[in-house]
Amino acid sequence: MADLASQVFDLLSERGVAKAALRRRFREDSCINSTRVLFDVYRAVGIPAEAVSVRTRIYSPGFVERVHREGRMPKTPEELQSWTSEPGVWSVGIGYGIGHGKNKWPGHLVLRSGSHLIDATIDQANRPQHGIVMPAMLLLAQVPEAFWRGEEPLAAEINDCHILYEARPNDNSYLGSPAWSGRSHIEGAVAAELVRYLESKGVESIPAARQRIAAQVRQQAMSEAVRALRQRIGWTQEELSAALDKSLGRKGSGGPVSWQGTMISKWEHGIDGPSPSHRMALAKIAAKHGHADLASIFRAPIARRNGQPHESSV
Repeated sequence: MADLASQVFDLLSERGVAKAALRRRFREDSCINSTRVLFDVYRAVGIPAEAVSVRTRIYSPGFVERVHREGRMPKTPEELQSWTSEPGVWSVGIGYGIGHGKNKWPGHLVLRSGSHLIDATIDQANRPQHGIVMPAMLLLAQVPEAFWRGEEPLAAEINDCHILYEARPNDNSYLGSPAWSGRSHIEGAVAAELVRYLESKGVESIPAARQRIAAQVRQQAMSEAVRALRQRIGWTQEELSAALDKSLGRKGSGGPVSWQGTMISKWEHGIDGPSPSHRMALAKIAAKHGHADLASIFRAPIARRNGQPHESSV
């Protein structure tokens, strides 16, 4: 299993396949989104994986050289500031909550697969002007159990930089982030793209996982079609909901606290999906306005989760 985990990482890393897919949808510091995608990919091909909260600090080659010369780390913040005023002497911390907005998770998330640590967003630490250049994704193999238990740090040398990881096994606060708990259709679509790539390279996936990811892709297509229909016609979310009421023979529900707009927003963000009657009404509206491509999406089979339709009941 460890060999398969390394093989999958190599395939995802070659020619920057995984990083390109992730970067098209997520920011360079989107450690939760990116780890969620890799979590789903690894599990889809039968490799056990889990997310782990960490902190990490990356020291530039100049910083490492200064440490060797002094025989110690800086003792005070003032001394650290003095060191980093020198050209090429620099360090970057990730997961310390510095510079994060109040709505951003302040930690750093990596993937554990067996004894492997996989950091999908280590390149957010890149500071080429200070000599810090990290790979697009990083795999550290044979990580000792003491690190995962939070008992000792993990050190590595990458591109003449010194990296120090600190595991935080009791910090599960990332679970409250929509980037993880929301199981967005966007993460599902990226995971599906990477699983298909692995399959093209001969890596077998688990049928149930493949079906689940396919459902997420269909859900993405549906949510994007709702948004595209509204934007092509030039309607607001409230105007689209009013058109649906009319198509279904309902009286306008009226009022900003009603389902008007709110439900359309949920459809567009993949939180809920339109019911069969709403999908047929959407198809009718799309066809009426000359958007046959969107009408065909609305008529397609609905996405399912755990064998049950996932749709709005309104």
